Formats: sequence, C-alpha cells, structure tokens
Amino acid sequence: MQHEGSGPDPDRQRGPHAHMVYVLREPGRANPQSGDRSLVLAVDLGADLIAGYRLDPAAAALTAVSSSSMPAGFGPRHLIQLGDDLVAVAGELTGEIALLRLEAGTGALTVLDVRAGSDFTGEPAAPSGIGRTADGRFVLMANRGPDTVAAFRVQPGRLRRVDEIACGGEHPRDITVLGRHVYVANQESDTITVLTVDPDTGALAGTSSLFRTPSPTQVLPTPDAVDTGHENDGR
Repeated sequence: MQHEGSGPDPDRQRGPHAHMVYVLREPGRANPQSGDRSLVLAVDLGADLIAGYRLDPAAAALTAVSSSSMPAGFGPRHLIQLGDDLVAVAGELTGEIALLRLEAGTGALTVLDVRAGSDFTGEPAAPSGIGRTADGRFVLMANRGPDTVAAFRVQPGRLRRVDEIACGGEHPRDITVLGRHVYVANQESDTITVLTVDPDTGALAGTSSLFRTPSPTQVLPTPDAVDTGHENDGR
C-alpha cells in the first residue's frame, strides 16, 4: 500500500513517510490477530495522516478502510491504543501529543485534544516513543530534546500532563511500560534505564537500575511479561 501526500515541513515532509503500524485491539476480540481479519493503523509522519487497513492474514492482503488527517505539520510518529475508542499519538515535528477518538470497524480517527509534550524550553521536544498504563488511565511519552519522560492523565475528551522527569540517559528513542515499570531505550547514551509510574496518580520516579547496550532503540517484552503485568522489581 503506497501512501500519498506531504506536509508543510520542507525537510521532513516532502512525501509520505510511514513510521509505524499498530494492530488494534477490537471490542469483543481478545486477540485480533487470531481472526480472519485484523484492523491495523499505519502512522505516516510525512503526510500527516493515519491510514486504516484490514489485514487478511490468509491472503497476505491489505484493504484500505480509512484515512484520517492530523493537524498540518504535526508529524505523527508513534500511536498507542488507550481503550476501545481512544488512541494517543506522538507528534514528532510539533513536539505535541494528541488524543483521538477511534471509530470501530474502520479505524477512522477524530482529534479531540492536542497538548505540548514537554514543559522544558530551549530546544524542540522531539517526542519519540509512547506507552500507557495497563488500565489506560495514563499515557506516557518520551521527549528526545530535553531527555525526559512525561505522563498525562486521560480525561473525558482531553489530556492533562501530571508529571515530567529526566529519563536517566540521552536521546530516549522509545519507552515500554510494564506494570509500574517504564523501560527507556536511550539511544545516544547506550543505556536502558528504568523509571516507575504510580498507577493511581501517574507520578514518575527514577530508579538505580541501568543496563548498558549499544544504541538501544526499543525494548520488547516477552509474552509472559505482558500476560502477568511484569510486577517484579524492574531489573
């Protein structure tokens, strides 16, 4: 499937730039990949759009079902589903985070709220990875400019930033939230650091846990860690 379009940023949005795809958890289907068809969203940074597709695994075929525009110059990078009808999207180019309403069946999206991703000034926020607490009440986003992770409370139709702290490394390329723990892949400091998030307040805190590895860009949990919530000591 070839996307079309462009955006106002002459350096980053001269043409489409499909940055990631996300398999949606559909209402009434515990494992959307186990059925005949799955609904996926393709996030396109270059064209300021999020395209919805139906995937037929048996035929290895995609069928376009929706195309949702983001604000001009937003530069959508990563997306996370918060509940059956809500998603949050990181805007790399504007340094913002957006809350969107999801239409079941087609994946069409409607923008509800857009907020600044960071309180720090002096350089672009450059958001990257995005995650959520298990219940979807809080969404977290990494900011590569100030090297922070920010937490936002999901409220009816809007987001409210509740905390932002240093990530413990440089250039946080992605984050993975497992239970109370937030694993931060710090690409330019060659480290993975661990933060904690309070599931009741969204407050973030650092820990002493650190793992050194060359240029980490993502932390992928094993299936058993996801199933159990990974409620260990975070090491």
